Amino acid sequence: MLSPLEPGTLLNQRYRTIRLLDSTTPERTYLARDEGRFNALCVVAELPLNPTATEEVKAKSRERFQQEANRLYRLQHPQVAGVQASFEQDGRLFLVLTYIEGQTLRELLQARQREGSNFSEAEVRSLLERLLPVLDYLHRHNIVHGNITPETIALRGNLAGMGKNTEGEPVLTHFGAISELAHRFQSADGQSLSTVAARIGYAPPEQRQTGQSNPSSDLYALAATAVVLLTGKEPAELYEPLNQTWQWQQFARVSPALTVVLERMLQPRPSERYTAANEVKQALASPQPAPPPQPAAPPQPAAPPQPAAPPQPAAPPPPASNLATVAVGRPQQTAKASPSSPPPPQKPAAPQRQVSIPEPKAYALLDNPLVITLLAIIVAIIAGVSAWQLASFLSRPRPTEAPSPVPSESAAESPSPTPNATPSPSPSPTKVSETTRRIPLLAGESFVDRNVLSGRAIANYIIPGSADQRLQARVRSEGVLLKIFQPNGRLISQEASSVKTWEGTLPRAGDYTIQLFSAPDAKQSDSEYELNLRLETPVAPEPSPSVEEPSASPSPTPTPPEPTVESESVTYPPALQGEPLELSGATSPETVKRYLIDVKAGQVLQAAVLQGRVNLEIRFPDSRLVEDARGVQLWEGEVLQSGQYQIDVRGDRARDFKISIAVRDSAP
Repeated sequence: MLSPLEPGTLLNQRYRTIRLLDSTTPERTYLARDEGRFNALCVVAELPLNPTATEEVKAKSRERFQQEANRLYRLQHPQVAGVQASFEQDGRLFLVLTYIEGQTLRELLQARQREGSNFSEAEVRSLLERLLPVLDYLHRHNIVHGNITPETIALRGNLAGMGKNTEGEPVLTHFGAISELAHRFQSADGQSLSTVAARIGYAPPEQRQTGQSNPSSDLYALAATAVVLLTGKEPAELYEPLNQTWQWQQFARVSPALTVVLERMLQPRPSERYTAANEVKQALASPQPAPPPQPAAPPQPAAPPQPAAPPQPAAPPPPASNLATVAVGRPQQTAKASPSSPPPPQKPAAPQRQVSIPEPKAYALLDNPLVITLLAIIVAIIAGVSAWQLASFLSRPRPTEAPSPVPSESAAESPSPTPNATPSPSPSPTKVSETTRRIPLLAGESFVDRNVLSGRAIANYIIPGSADQRLQARVRSEGVLLKIFQPNGRLISQEASSVKTWEGTLPRAGDYTIQLFSAPDAKQSDSEYELNLRLETPVAPEPSPSVEEPSASPSPTPTPPEPTVESESVTYPPALQGEPLELSGATSPETVKRYLIDVKAGQVLQAAVLQGRVNLEIRFPDSRLVEDARGVQLWEGEVLQSGQYQIDVRGDRARDFKISIAVRDSAP
C-alpha cells in the first residue's frame, strides 16, 4: 500500500495538494488547488495500482479506469460533483472532481445535535424532492450512485438548514463506482469484486451480499439517510439484521404518509421497493401513498374433478293430504350438503293447499314496556344528580385572582376589568438563526473576519486541522463569545467554552468549528465583532550533527552567539482607529526583526502573524518579556504603562513574513 501524498505535492504539473480529506475509503481524496485555473479548489481522488500485479493486469486496470472516467465525465448536472480530468503519475491513477463549497448533511446534523435537535419532516421531505430528480437523471444514463450517505450529500453555499429559505441545492458526491474501482485495483488480479464499496449501514442487502446495485439500491440508501437525519441515530442503532427491518418510527415524529413512503423504500427485497425515482416523487405528492406490495402467496393446487353423479329418477308425486301442515316450535334446520355429494331430491309441495311458514320475528328489547319504564327512571336519576352537582359548583365561593400586570407604555390609574377576556396565545420561542462558513485555512496563515452578530444568531466557522497543529482564536467584541468544537462535536476543552480567546493544540485531524454567539449579558441586540484565527504546524528543531573527538579533558560547549537585532520604529496613524497596520520583512536565527511602537497606558495593543512561519515576542519598554507573549502568532492585551513597546519577529531559518500591528483605545 502506497503512503499518502504529502501536502504541497504537485500532480500533473497543475494540481497542488493542500491536505488529505478522507483515508477511510479505498480511494484517498485530497483537497487541492488547480494552478491552471486561478488556484481554484478541487478534489483529487487517488486510486493506487497494486504494485505486485502483472503488467497485463495493470493495463486492464488502466483501461477500465479510463472507461469509468469517461462515463462519469459525460454527466453534466448542477447537482452532481462531476469528473473534470483524469491522469496517471508514479503508479497512481487520479481523478479530479468538482469541489463543493458548503457543508455535508453529516456536518449539518452534528450542528443540529449540538443544539439538541435533528432534521424536521419538512426539511427531509424537501431534501427528497430535490434529490429524486437527480437520481432520475443518473438512472436514465444507466449510472447508479451506489454510495448515498449523509457524508456524500453536500449543500452548496454557506447554509445551515434545509427550509424554504435555503439558497443552495443538495449535491451528490463520491460515486460508489470510484470506490469499487479502487477495490479492484488493489487486488492482485485487478478483478476481485468488493461487497463493501458503499458505507456499511446505508447499502441494501443485495449490495452488501453480492456487490451488485440497481436504481432501487439508491432509493434504499436515500431512505436510510433520511431516517438518520430524522432520528439522529446511526443505522447500527436502528437496523435489525436478523429480520432485515428498520426500527426507527419511535425515535421521530413523522406523518403516516411519509412513513409509508420511507418504509417502502427500505424494503429488503428490490421487488418490494419503488422501481424508479419518479415513483417515489409521485408517492410523496399523493395524500395516501400505496404501502409496500405483499409477496404473492404460493398457488394452491386445483382440486381434482369429481365424477358426475348418475341422474336420479324422478320420484313420483306423493298422494295429496287433506290436512294442512302447521309449523310447531323452531323451524327445521336444513343439513348442509358436502360439495362432493349430490343435492337431495326436492319434495314437491301439495297442489291442493299450501301453507307459508312465517319467518321467526327477532326479539326487540324496546318492545317491552317494563324496559322502557326502567330506562326512563335511570335517565331521570342521572339528570337530577347532574343538576345538583352543577348547582353546587355555581354556588361555591370563587377565589379572587389578582390581575396579572399588563405592560403598557403609559400606565392607567384605575384599570377596569374586561369581562370575558379572550386569553392571548403564549408567544412562540424565538428561532435561533445559524450561519456556517467553511474557511480553507492553511498552516502558517491567518484569517480575520469583521461582521455583525444579530440577536440570538449563531455564526459557525469551520476550518480543517491536523493533529498537533496549534490553533489560536480570538474575538474582539463587547457582546460576543466563542466556543470551539472537535470533529466529533464535543468541546475541545473546558477552557474553550464561552471565552474570547483560546490557544491550544488540536488533538486529531478533521474539521473544527469555531462558534460565535451573543453573551448572556450583551447590552445590544446587534454586536459588531472581529474574529482572528491562526493555524500553525509546530516546527521540530533540526538537530545539528555532532562529532565526538577524543580529548583528554572535556571542552566546554561554546555558547551560541546572540542574534543581531534590527530595530525599526513604527508610527501608528490615529486615522486607522484600531484597524491593523501591515508590515513586511525578513528574519533568521541570526537576525531578529524588532518593531518599536509607542503605546499609552490603557490602550490595547494587538500583533498578529499574517504570512510566514515565524513567531512573535512582545516586550515592555524596559525589554522585559510580557507574560504569555513568547513564541505566539497572535497577541492582544491592554498595556498598563506608557512607553515604546517592542515586537520581535523570530524564525527558525531565513524566512520572509508579513505581520499586522494595531493600537486602539480600550472600551469604557
